[in-house]
Amino acid sequence: MQLHHGDGVPTPPRTSRTQPIWGSAMSNLNLKGLTVRQLQFYAAVCLKTYCIDRGISHSSIDALICHQVSLATAKSLPDWEQSGSRLELGGGDPVPDEIMAPIPADDRRLFYELVDCSVEVGIVDMYGASTDQPSRFAARCIAILDELGIDRPAIGPIRRLAAGHKTDSWGPASTPNDVAGVIREYGFELR
Repeated sequence: MQLHHGDGVPTPPRTSRTQPIWGSAMSNLNLKGLTVRQLQFYAAVCLKTYCIDRGISHSSIDALICHQVSLATAKSLPDWEQSGSRLELGGGDPVPDEIMAPIPADDRRLFYELVDCSVEVGIVDMYGASTDQPSRFAARCIAILDELGIDRPAIGPIRRLAAGHKTDSWGPASTPNDVAGVIREYGFELR
């Protein structure tokens, strides 16, 4: 499965930039109330937005983004996490040179951090208590786009995915049709 920007599809909706700090990004975009699944999806959209803006395309990046998006429909969180560990690109590990080569030299540190933060959104609370860390990592993804002068993707489409309950920060799995609709709203398609 690969993620591609659709031909002839308008660019994803954007919001205005703010100061590149975690708290500001979190409050200005209103990430509160989003489930971990929704936050992971949004972090994947942030990574894809970076790639589109910089003209970066690599199958390993696409595989990571597809994996992150798949959390929205995952029935088993441990199985989802395990499948992510087999990807070539993941958080915390060095990015292979062939993936890093097309990244502009001035962006490399922030690209690495964007990948790392986008991965952490979905795994930081996987085997422990629910915390605000998924929101903080998602906010950092937003702040990185701000630092790089890249417009943020709109948050509205993410809210159309299945919402959670106060007692379940992960939320229920969304349907594949709901996920496909949100992907279309962002101008992407999964293959």
